[in-house]
Amino acid sequence: MKDNGLFVKKYPDIPDALMGYQIDKEGHPTYGGLSGRDIMTLAVGLKTVARQDYLTYRINQVREFGEEIHKRRLPVMTPIGGHAVYLDVNNSLQIRI
Repeated sequence: MKDNGLFVKKYPDIPDALMGYQIDKEGHPTYGGLSGRDIMTLAVGLKTVARQDYLTYRINQVREFGEEIHKRRLPVMTPIGGHAVYLDVNNSLQIRI
């Protein structure tokens, strides 16, 4: 739609309504194309992961998972981190060329 086109002159409220709908559902190119819903979801997620009780729970969950894998004699990289458990593929895969 042209800013001063015939359609916009006849229906001046439609461009703003369409832009609002686009931002809610599809996002806008000026901020990466994320929809308003997705940006709000990111905000909630960031607030959640910054809480100390959640961080403690999550770090312990990863540690216990890594310890259980190690107990089952799967080679894991140590020390086990708070965000992931890494398998030591150099010690677990035997590749012959």
